[in-house]
Amino acid sequence: MLCSHAIVDLYGALEDIIVDFYEIVLRHNPLTILPGKDFKAARRLWQSRSGSDSAQAAWSAAWSKRFEQWRRKRLYDGLDAVFLALFRNAGLRRPSGYTLTDESDWARNVRMIAELRHHIVHGAAVVSDRLGRLRSGVFNGFAAGEPLEVHLYHLQTVECFCDQLLTALNISLVETMIPLPAAVSRNDIAPRDMAE
Repeated sequence: MLCSHAIVDLYGALEDIIVDFYEIVLRHNPLTILPGKDFKAARRLWQSRSGSDSAQAAWSAAWSKRFEQWRRKRLYDGLDAVFLALFRNAGLRRPSGYTLTDESDWARNVRMIAELRHHIVHGAAVVSDRLGRLRSGVFNGFAAGEPLEVHLYHLQTVECFCDQLLTALNISLVETMIPLPAAVSRNDIAPRDMAE
């Protein structure tokens, strides 16, 4: 029971981190979620926001309203879709040291954790076909139709994945800001005697 509740909490923390990170990206480029004629007035407020304190206040109010609308609707797409959109819109790339997985693999695992969380929150006694289909290399212990049993190793796997995902995001941010030259490998970063 404790492992199940901890997985729900970890998923909630992961959701907060991803959405908060995306909000930071969108605050610097709000036009991404202000398309078309429905948001013409909001775009005008954004363009005139630095004109006065009242203009800034008007923009802040409009932005808060729009972001909350966007957040509610966007989370229906799934946290995995939000993560992929964040990755794309922030201009992030798979870190250079990662060769076996990429953002689509990470999103698939986020979707798996979300489905497991859904089962736990709704008190599912049996693994659904959907959860059984979503199992991946990280979570391969759930088979459709079997009793849903959450153990300590499931919690450890979720925690490890969350840690690794956040590390990958951090490295991607660093490499986006300070790109490594194409000819540099991971081993070339350290002095020659340390790399050997």
